[in-house]
Amino acid sequence: MGKTKIEWCDFTLNPIIGCKHGCKYCYAEKMNKRFHFVKDWRKPEYRAGWEKKIPKKPCTIFLGSMTDLMGRWVSDAHISGILYECHLHQEHNFLILTKNPEAYSRINKMFIDNVWFGATVTNEDQQKKAREAKVDFISIEPFTEIFNFRPWKTLKWVIIGGMTPRNNHKRVDAGKLISICKSKKIPVFLK
Repeated sequence: MGKTKIEWCDFTLNPIIGCKHGCKYCYAEKMNKRFHFVKDWRKPEYRAGWEKKIPKKPCTIFLGSMTDLMGRWVSDAHISGILYECHLHQEHNFLILTKNPEAYSRINKMFIDNVWFGATVTNEDQQKKAREAKVDFISIEPFTEIFNFRPWKTLKWVIIGGMTPRNNHKRVDAGKLISICKSKKIPVFLK
């Protein structure tokens, strides 16, 4: 676990490190090349004992900043174990962000009220999947295309990313997104 520079959480904690998505803009893969957390980024590794790093003082923890915890390669057993630990630590707020929000249907979210389930949304198709999954929050980053943003009832929070990657994004009117969220009383975090 580490104190983080990610402004919307206090700590990051990675029960699994590595990812099979292959996103060309992935900051985590670049970090792995520099710090060698795992030998092969495309072969994610489960980190036994990760739960011992959960802090005692209440805070907000981003689970899986170095992976996609809902990736198709993550076993149901690992997901259940991770969520069970979240349930045991009600003093914390846990955030999970995925590119596969449809995977949330594999789990029972009802017994875990201290976990917010989020989705990365960079295009119209991902927005549709996030809406259908009834996620709690979305992160719109990186902007890969301009899309017609329409909030939904379960949406509690929107993160609007900065210029990631700096030279590979389309110009987006963040003010318009903020206005839409404001009209629906949805808090926005603008990087």
